[in-house]
Amino acid sequence: MNIKIVQVLGPNTDQVAALAISSSREGVVFAALVHLVCDDAFTRGRQILSELADFYFDQEGMSSDRLNLTFAQAEKLLAEPAAQYDLVLTVISKKTLYLIYQGGVVVILKRGESLSSLLNIGAPKQIISGYLKEGDRVFLATSDLAAFL
Repeated sequence: MNIKIVQVLGPNTDQVAALAISSSREGVVFAALVHLVCDDAFTRGRQILSELADFYFDQEGMSSDRLNLTFAQAEKLLAEPAAQYDLVLTVISKKTLYLIYQGGVVVILKRGESLSSLLNIGAPKQIISGYLKEGDRVFLATSDLAAFL
């Protein structure tokens, strides 16, 4: 499966930042989006996303188990000092998409001419998974960006 990743980010400040990361190793793609409200949000968010990508790839086991561990790590990293955040973590392994989220994020699958919200089939902090087909597009966004678009 041919995977292309595009990131579009708006302006960030020291107190509010929306950041994304994608990292690929051995055919597995890890991608994350965080919207963070706290002191030094931009720097802190960038550092946390980098640490989460490394953390995911350092874990052993099935993709879903590694993603759950990474999400738990994200909650620890984002909790101190206290911050408001929205977060979605995704993994594509072979043709399977795994995701887990918390807060105001949107994940939409475009397959052909059809659009589907992937968060309608699960709950926050719960792994959601499904198979991707060639030509599928997956859109991760904050709720604010999705409403704007």
